[in-house]
Amino acid sequence: MTERQHHDGFEARAPFHQAVAFLGPATCLLLFLLFLLGAIKGLLGHESASAPPTADWAMLLFRTAGVALGIGVLATLVAIPPAWLMRRISWRWAGVLCAPLLLPTYLVYAAWNLLRAPGSAIGDRLVELDPVWDQGFGDAIAIGGLALWAWPLAAIILASRFRRIDDDLLDSLRLTTNSVWRRLGVVVGLCRGTIAASISVVSAVMLGSAVPLHVAQVPTYAIHIWRVLSETAGSAAAWRAAWPLILIAIVAGWALSGALVGMTSVTSQTGVVPGGKPARRTMIGAGIVWGCSVLLPLGLLINALNSPTSLRRFWSEDAPSMLQSGQTALIVGAICIIITGSTAFGMSGRDSSWVRRLTTGSVRLWIIGALLPGILVGQALLELSGWAGFHWIGDSQWGLVLSHLLRFGAVAALAGWWIAWIEPDALRSARRLFAGDGVRAWLAGSARLEFGVMAGAAVGVALLSLHEIEAAVILAPPGYDLFAQRMLSMLHYLRDENLTAAAIHLLVGGILLASVAALLAGRSADAWNRARRASRRMG
Repeated sequence: MTERQHHDGFEARAPFHQAVAFLGPATCLLLFLLFLLGAIKGLLGHESASAPPTADWAMLLFRTAGVALGIGVLATLVAIPPAWLMRRISWRWAGVLCAPLLLPTYLVYAAWNLLRAPGSAIGDRLVELDPVWDQGFGDAIAIGGLALWAWPLAAIILASRFRRIDDDLLDSLRLTTNSVWRRLGVVVGLCRGTIAASISVVSAVMLGSAVPLHVAQVPTYAIHIWRVLSETAGSAAAWRAAWPLILIAIVAGWALSGALVGMTSVTSQTGVVPGGKPARRTMIGAGIVWGCSVLLPLGLLINALNSPTSLRRFWSEDAPSMLQSGQTALIVGAICIIITGSTAFGMSGRDSSWVRRLTTGSVRLWIIGALLPGILVGQALLELSGWAGFHWIGDSQWGLVLSHLLRFGAVAALAGWWIAWIEPDALRSARRLFAGDGVRAWLAGSARLEFGVMAGAAVGVALLSLHEIEAAVILAPPGYDLFAQRMLSMLHYLRDENLTAAAIHLLVGGILLASVAALLAGRSADAWNRARRASRRMG
């Protein structure tokens, strides 16, 4: 036994350490096993006379990819000003800037869609025109609304590259050319891989996004499968027709996670913020984007409210169902703290350890799970609940918990990967030297600084769980008053007082909680930045 192992007692307690690191991967493997069993049961299920036609599936899939790609491009363009601002601000304020990502996907669409409501100037004008104009306007709002929801995801990806651009390079460009477009071309050339990655990630997420596009009646493959699964009670033909979505999720998830999980070198981190204050035009541009995602929708909702009493009525009519759904969200968030901690502990081990390799593989699977359409996740677990011993999945809220973990567990796993990645190499080496690789050493040396990220990820996942609709409406247990079902039914009406009141509460409460989550996570990241700068000065 080496001196380090003797000091920590690692060798004697190795099974305990391995068990802690195995919690996250074991949860991931269990969820994918349940999904696989449910999908197999669906494939072996009954045939239906109303099975989905397959003659035009390629064209529908091509159209779906076009819509997703359009959202990805638009979200990336919109994200450039906020991402450039994130070069100059700390992680905690960068997190607050990206807080709209934790709002419901349908919220921006529902607010902007009020512009064409009956009685509005635009709505009355669209009625006078050809119905094609009204449908086109609705499609544009749905696509634009999803881009305004997804831009924080693109901004995070872009900012990871923007932070590595040296200020000296930008100064030299200003001295050598007066053309703004030429300087922009150089920056785009440096970041073309990151821009492509941003577009790809957002597009992959949008392939399985159904609610805003479903309400706007934009034909996509995910909505087609949702409709067929509902109409045929999950026929085998419907599951066979869903294979493109599953294949795309697997290929895209594996490809996107390949570059991510390979980023294990601390020297390539982007934690140090470049010096100087952000330019005023950058702040204005980022403020406009944030305002279009939060402030303007809030103004539209308040303007559409007929009576302030509707806000009070929300607490008697809709709040009880939201609180009931909140119980599920709290359970999901609590489990995600364990997933984040387990992933961080597993990734903080040595590169050659099998625990680290297993954790790395589980992060890949979590990302694939996040790209699976929610309708397929919910339907697979519903199919599984028909087998003896699995009835509890469809009869209790635990089916919702499982589906939300599979859909959003990637957030917790990526948070664990990130906090292990940003840990300064000097501090990690010192921890291993003086305390070892054990759980106690990790808790004492790293977990205290990382707890903010774990808590922030838990709050974020809980918010996503609360707002999730696609898997929830399929898996809602009998007698369970699900807030997602209420929202989906209200979204089908263009202008509804209850929807407006609920949306105001969701937007205000959601942005406050999302900001809290961002501040918690950013506090830990900023603490690691200070520790990294201190270790560099000492080195």
